[in-house]
Amino acid sequence: MLLNQINLNHLHVFAEVYKTKSMTIAAEKLHLTQSGVSQHIKALEDSLKITLFDRINQRIIPTAAAADLYEQCNLGLDTIEKALWKIRGDSTELGGIINIGMPIEFGNSLIIPLLSKFGKAHKNIKYQIYLDFANKLNEMLLDGEIDFAFVDDYKMDKRIQTEIIYTERLALCTHADNVQMDTTTDRKYFENLSYVDYQKDAPILNMWFEHHLGSKLNVNVRAYVMDVQGIARFITNGFAAGILPMHVIRKLETEGHKVHIFKVKDKELEKHVSVAFINNKTQSRSAAQCLKFLQDSLRQH
Repeated sequence: MLLNQINLNHLHVFAEVYKTKSMTIAAEKLHLTQSGVSQHIKALEDSLKITLFDRINQRIIPTAAAADLYEQCNLGLDTIEKALWKIRGDSTELGGIINIGMPIEFGNSLIIPLLSKFGKAHKNIKYQIYLDFANKLNEMLLDGEIDFAFVDDYKMDKRIQTEIIYTERLALCTHADNVQMDTTTDRKYFENLSYVDYQKDAPILNMWFEHHLGSKLNVNVRAYVMDVQGIARFITNGFAAGILPMHVIRKLETEGHKVHIFKVKDKELEKHVSVAFINNKTQSRSAAQCLKFLQDSLRQH
């Protein structure tokens, strides 16, 4: 491989000599002696087996080969220079891929619009988005597949640091035509309803009943779907009752859907969303600034 025979310092010196058309000026800029610059050029010519500069009347004249080499060399060295500054983190421009995990509805409704805003301000940023449950994102964080994640209430691995960043209010609701009683105290009534939930074993429904009735109920869950919009479609089509964030319910109401929210006598059930990341993992400058932007934006939401 020819590149193995080339000292990159020779190319750097060559580029400066070509630009200045003077070994004396190039030596001053590079803080080298004139003889040192001359030795670099001679070594490069010997390695390439070509003449780069003609010495005529105490002047150096670039050859056609030198012009071709400079065009390619300048482009290559500039690319390497930018890459090194970027890796070191001193580049003024943010760039690269940021890998982020998040719940589907929370991600689509809140995070992705914010990422769009951040991405418009930083044209070289790219995203890889993973929409999944907290247990899966927990594994991806530990495996280094994602830079950070947003997760629902979930006991993450102790190596993962979490910080509550947003609070969702959750309500049990159904299609208004399905309502026979408006109560949160009649356990038998609730046990006779049909339900939809996000995961097997109905963790969200159980959380709601424990919060409002003091214990889990034996309920008939007729469908599981991980997407909030899927749950909402089951509810608005009169299929069953289910748990939705209040901001989703309000949106359904503005669209003309007749949604009944079961009244609660005590404080509404709240679900926290936390940002999760490996505390000692080195983040890229782009990922770190993106995370800070998201945290600041969500605190103001």
